[in-house]
Amino acid sequence: MYIQEVYRAGQIKIITIRVTNDSDMINYCYLIVDVVTKHCCLVDPAWDLMKIEDIIRVNCLIPKAVLLTHAHYDHVDLAFDFSTLFNIPIWISWEEAFHYNFFHDRLETFKDNQNLYLGNLLVEAWVTPGHTKGSSCFHINGNLITGDTLFIEGCGECSSEGGNANKLYESLKRLKETCTDETLIFPGHSFGKKPGVTFQYVRENNIYLQFNDVISFSKFRMRKHQIGLLNFK
Repeated sequence: MYIQEVYRAGQIKIITIRVTNDSDMINYCYLIVDVVTKHCCLVDPAWDLMKIEDIIRVNCLIPKAVLLTHAHYDHVDLAFDFSTLFNIPIWISWEEAFHYNFFHDRLETFKDNQNLYLGNLLVEAWVTPGHTKGSSCFHINGNLITGDTLFIEGCGECSSEGGNANKLYESLKRLKETCTDETLIFPGHSFGKKPGVTFQYVRENNIYLQFNDVISFSKFRMRKHQIGLLNFK
């Protein structure tokens, strides 16, 4: 079927949805679901509206919001469509919306560490800049949706407008200091491992989490011949 995996932590479950466009760009979007009320939030919807809508319908879910980790097109492609379809708000960090002039009638913005009360769901928004000006992660019940801030095998590039390798180093340092070993990581792209591995695994196997100084990290992240998005699985 369409659902890749379902991860459950108490009353909350994360449904991962693998989607691709005509150019073979592959993304993971997510549904954060309250299993009792069926309230859900849709994170970074892209490419295949019918596939995502079918999963919402089959599971009898009640969408309460669209959450965006950042404003790159492959993460916001269907945000306005789902906002209109279900008459729900779109949430993105204030820094991201302001810097990229990303605005919409239903847009709401959050600040770092803000709690978002969305139906029966409580989502913590962490602003983690570096990949973009106001990239963010979403934490709920020991699950962390990381967008392009952190992948299982790597991290987002910093060469596009608003990116900053020094800030990404600080964001990853924050995750290392904040996440427990048991925190499950759900990135926007994957090189092969399925989303939902523990932060302990990511910390031990992701080369970008091995750097202890910003200069070495930035030099390595900004090196030539970086792997492109089309290689993501």
